[in-house]
Amino acid sequence: MGNQHMRHYRAHRPAPQPAREKPKASLSRRAIRYMGGFLLLMALFTLLSRAADGLTIPQVALAYPSKGTIDRTMTGFGKVEELSAQAVTTEPGLRVAGIGVKPGAVVEQGAPLFTLDAADLEDKLAQAREMLQRLDMDLQDRASRESLSAQDQARALQRANEDYAAAKSSGDKEVERAAKTLNEAKAKLNAAAPPAGELSALEAACAQTAEKLRLAEEELTRLQNELEEKVAQARKEAEEAQEDPDQREAQVREEYQPRLDEAGLQADAARQEKASADNALAAYTEASTQLQLLRDSVDAAQQNYDRAVESRENALRSASRQVEDAQRPQAQDSSGKKAELDREHQAQQVARLEALVKDGGVVRAPCSGTVTGVSLTVGMPTPDGTALLLAGEANGGVFTAQFPVELEKYLSPGDEAVIKLGSGRPPIEGLRLETVTVSPTDSGLLDVTVRPPEGVLAIGTAAELEVRRKSEEYPCRVPLSALHEDNGVYFLLVTQEKAGLLGTELTASRRDVTVLEKNETMAAIQQGDLDWGQGFLAASAKPVNTGDRIRLEVP
Repeated sequence: MGNQHMRHYRAHRPAPQPAREKPKASLSRRAIRYMGGFLLLMALFTLLSRAADGLTIPQVALAYPSKGTIDRTMTGFGKVEELSAQAVTTEPGLRVAGIGVKPGAVVEQGAPLFTLDAADLEDKLAQAREMLQRLDMDLQDRASRESLSAQDQARALQRANEDYAAAKSSGDKEVERAAKTLNEAKAKLNAAAPPAGELSALEAACAQTAEKLRLAEEELTRLQNELEEKVAQARKEAEEAQEDPDQREAQVREEYQPRLDEAGLQADAARQEKASADNALAAYTEASTQLQLLRDSVDAAQQNYDRAVESRENALRSASRQVEDAQRPQAQDSSGKKAELDREHQAQQVARLEALVKDGGVVRAPCSGTVTGVSLTVGMPTPDGTALLLAGEANGGVFTAQFPVELEKYLSPGDEAVIKLGSGRPPIEGLRLETVTVSPTDSGLLDVTVRPPEGVLAIGTAAELEVRRKSEEYPCRVPLSALHEDNGVYFLLVTQEKAGLLGTELTASRRDVTVLEKNETMAAIQQGDLDWGQGFLAASAKPVNTGDRIRLEVP
């Protein structure tokens, strides 16, 4: 019974179910999670890379050229010397004929101090006048050249415009003429009738009619030959039969005449058919030739039209460039103003020499005072600077400061100067340099004097003298801190884009420039060394060399 029960159980037990598979949706969710994690990791790496770039790549600030002057400020230290010593100067290089005073002499205003050689003075005046005349002629020549240049430019522009108008008119006429010829050729081609029939059929018809004519002529010739043989035979038989041969010949010819007439008519008909076929073929050939000639004429007219259009465009392009060249602005030239300044200085020198000649070559005291120094020697030329020092009788003094002799080219009488006293005291402004001479005690220094207002400074007061010298105005200035030098060649660092691993990168590029003038803070460079609107590296948190990667400072 137990075995029976087991068999019953095996027979009725439920079949085993296969293992249930996990849903596919769970695999997709895992893939999405993995992808999200990967993208998050990439974003993290990108942020880390940018942060590393921010730490390693120098951050720079751009600046742009400015317009202005290269002012030069020079400073020297000195003190107020006793009395109001005044430098007595005259034109340099004039031979001294006599000296009427010695150090310590007291003179009145207008008293003679020293006398210049009259002959040498006249000679120097003649030379100065000649130089002034030369400068006047140079200015006149320059004005004439500028006028002629302006006229030439205006004439060139007028002629360029005339040439452009003439080229356009001529080109338009040629194009119009070529277009008219092309339209006429196309009209003739469109109006031409195509050849009638087909060439192969016409050629076949000519061949057939020629063959038919040949057969007809051969048949006619055969009948004629046969007739002659029959006639000859008939005459021979008539002679043998003692009959009349002419009669027999006439009979034979009469018998053959219908056949000959029929063969002749067929030959004539074949000739007419052949002539008609030949005429049709000739007409087809002539029409085809005429049609091809018209097509060739259209092609030639089209080529002429294209050449005319191209020639007009080339002529207009050339004439337009000539107009642009004639309108090109002239380069800035300040040599004319410099020449006028030279002429003005020369005229002042002539006036001073004329005044000396008028007074007999006598140099007089500009004020009452005591002679404190004489830098003259009889028979020697007057110096380029102070000839004699005269201490005035009024209270006050002369402020004398010392500068390096290398600055001599930047210092000259009449330059603007300021005395800075320090200790919170206001500076004394509005001063002008009176003398600039080499120090008698140290050839490496310059003695520069100014006259402070009377009664303002006590004798022996030490202070700083600041001289301000303005230059001409330059259109392109850059800070001296942005200017670099390599073996005597100045250059700026500018930005340049180039392709990198992560896209376009910004790098520093070298741009060589020509320095016209510079001071302690600014430098004037040649206009055109930088492109229009191009900036340069003005400041950086780290040192930057040519080719280094950089990033711009966010304002």
